[in-house]
Amino acid sequence: MAQCRNGCKAALLNGALYVVGGHDGFSYLDTVEAFHFQGNSWEVCAPMSIPRGFGCCTVIDGMLYVFGGTSGNANEDNMYHSEMERYDPRQNLWSKMAPMHDARAYFASVVLNNCIYAIGGFNGRWLNTVEKYDPQTNRWQYVRELSIPRSSFSATVHDGYVYVAGGFTGKANVNTVERYDPCRDRWGTACGMPMNRYGLQLVNVQIPCRK
Repeated sequence: MAQCRNGCKAALLNGALYVVGGHDGFSYLDTVEAFHFQGNSWEVCAPMSIPRGFGCCTVIDGMLYVFGGTSGNANEDNMYHSEMERYDPRQNLWSKMAPMHDARAYFASVVLNNCIYAIGGFNGRWLNTVEKYDPQTNRWQYVRELSIPRSSFSATVHDGYVYVAGGFTGKANVNTVERYDPCRDRWGTACGMPMNRYGLQLVNVQIPCRK
C-alpha cells in the first residue's frame, strides 16, 4: 500500500480490494486505496470526507459503504462517529448518507437481506444497541439489542442468521455467542467458544465434503 495503516477496514468490490481509513501511527486517515488482483497493483482513490479508524465498511449493489469509527488521538478525547459515506467506484466519488443513531467504533457489521447491520461497539461507553440500514430508503432503525454490551468482537451471517462472538464488555473478555433472527427480531444464545477472546474475526466458509 502507499501508506502504513492499522485500524483500517477492507472490502471486495468489482474485483478489487478496497482499504479505507485507519491510523498510520501519527494520525487517523481519510485515504482510500484499491488493490487490483489482475494487475497486482494499488490505486489511490478519492479520500473520505473525514478521517476515521476502527469503523466498518461493506458492499451493497456495487457501492462501498463506510460508517462509524473514531478520529481521536491518544492525548485527547476520542471523537466517535455516526456518519456514513457511500463510494461509487465508477465515478470515484463519495456521497454522504444518513448517519447512524449512535456514534460507535470497535463494532461489527454484516449485510443480511440487502440491509446493513451495525452491532455493539464503544463510544465512551460499551454498547449493546443494534441498528439496521436500508439503502433503498437511506434510513437507520433500531432493532433488538444484544443481551450484553460488547466491543472488539466479530460477526458473520450464516443460513439467514447473524452470529456475534467474543469481545469485551467493559468488565471482561467473553466467549459468548449470540444469534439474531431477523424475522422475529430476536437474539438467542448459541454455543459459546472454548475460551474468552476479543479482537477476533469470524468467517463463514463452506468446505466441500471429500468423497
